[in-house]
Amino acid sequence: MDAITTHNLTKTYGKNTVVNNINLSIKKGVIFGFLGKNGAGKSTFINMITGLVNPTDGSFEILGYKGNSIKEIRHKIGVLPDYSTFYEDFTALDHLKYFSKLLKLSLTKEDLITTLKRVELEDAIHLKTKQFSFGMKKKLGIAQALINKPDILFLDEPTSGVDANSVLNIHSIIKDIALNGTTIFLTSHNLDEVEKLCDEVAIMNKGTIQTGIWNS
Repeated sequence: MDAITTHNLTKTYGKNTVVNNINLSIKKGVIFGFLGKNGAGKSTFINMITGLVNPTDGSFEILGYKGNSIKEIRHKIGVLPDYSTFYEDFTALDHLKYFSKLLKLSLTKEDLITTLKRVELEDAIHLKTKQFSFGMKKKLGIAQALINKPDILFLDEPTSGVDANSVLNIHSIIKDIALNGTTIFLTSHNLDEVEKLCDEVAIMNKGTIQTGIWNS
């Protein structure tokens, strides 16, 4: 079974077509790279297949479920959006406690601390996020996306705007997650990044797939 399948998936806003007839088939267990410059339509594509935005036309399946049934499998999906924001006076641990309650997860404090350690935030467990660097916020966003142990993880520009050392750390985290069998859908505008990380790559340009999928 494929992790994601789309059939002529399309999103328009007025006369502007942001995503145009996208057909993709992504195998389970791979790191899939969705390459394209800012404004290519990558985030809109993710928002559709995670249920945040309704398609204008076309259809999709995720983990074997049709798009109109996505509520049934949201507990199997983790998402790091490109616009992650946090409550400034919450610590890293406070955030994971809050989101675990929203998701109705039965997780102990030790479970949440283990997740923070997994993303290399063990020194920031009790630090308020207003003191976080941009790279630390990206890692907390990844931790938040992992607390439900998802079968598929969407990472929207996970290293955008972070320093070189944080990029290396985040790459290491992504590889570690993939080794445990999680399917990862990664958007980026960095060709070097997707070549290093991804098993398969597709290029999006002005809402369309510019070339077919190729193995990285």
